[in-house]
Amino acid sequence: MYCFNKEIENSRISTEDIDINENALRLFDHKDWKLIYTYVHRFLHVSGMERNKLTNQVASLLLSKLDINVQQLNTRQEEDLLLSLYLNLKEEWDFEL
Repeated sequence: MYCFNKEIENSRISTEDIDINENALRLFDHKDWKLIYTYVHRFLHVSGMERNKLTNQVASLLLSKLDINVQQLNTRQEEDLLLSLYLNLKEEWDFEL
């Protein structure tokens, strides 16, 4: 968890980095929370092409719910948006873990 927190601090990612409101938050269910939770706790330990592939797959599934066209983003932008989404969903779902 320390590595993940350090990554967020270094990148200065916040909940405001993704445009998401209460209605949009309702689009995400427990399964989505588990997916993004697993992603953020694994992606720092995966490198190179595997990390890019993992990021692309998760971004395609989750960011599309917010009508974000991931094909217009590079992998770093996808990572940043996923981390911001995680922070938003964490406020809603973290109590269950």
